[in-house]
Order: sequence, then C-alpha cells, then structure tokens
Amino acid sequence: MAEGVGASVSKTVRETVEAVRALGKSGVSLGDISKQLGLDNTTVSRRVKDAGGYLRNMETRSGMAACIVIGDPLPDELEMSRISAARQSGCEARVNLDEKVSPDA
Repeated sequence: MAEGVGASVSKTVRETVEAVRALGKSGVSLGDISKQLGLDNTTVSRRVKDAGGYLRNMETRSGMAACIVIGDPLPDELEMSRISAARQSGCEARVNLDEKVSPDA
C-alpha cells in the first residue's frame, strides 16, 4: 500500500515541491522556482497549480507576485513521520501503515 500512495503524486509535483524546499525561504516567487528548476514561469505556474495542497500561494491579492510555501506533506513524508513517531515512543514492533488509528488510542 505504501508504494501505491507515494506513486500517486507525480514526478513533476515532487520536483516542484522539492525545488521550493531547496530554496529554503518562507515564501518564494514563481521566478525563484523557475530559476531553481530551469523552466519558464508559465510551466512553473502550472506545476504549482497541479501541486494542489502540497504547495500554497500565500498571496491572495489578484495581480500580485505569488508567495509560494510548502503545504501538506507529500505521502511518503507522512509515512516516514509515522514510523519516526513509533520509534521515538519506544515502539519496536513493526509499524502497519495501513492500520487506522482511532483518535482516543
């Protein structure tokens, strides 16, 4: 199951999210991302839109330069976060990534 979840995010979305992360700022422009990826602004704009909740534009005013930030974690990041949390809690048992956890557990 874990492989299928990670595969549901396209390579271009992952590349775009990683480019924003690599820039290391708390808000980057489409131009910054374009330079990082070596692509034109139109392509980057489409990629950011395709990234959905994984990238967010914090600029809400029309006609203003975008201010792109990292949004939701990519699926493989969520899985690694769950494994890390289990290890930190001292749990040595195998982590079942498909298991649903109830909120009061």
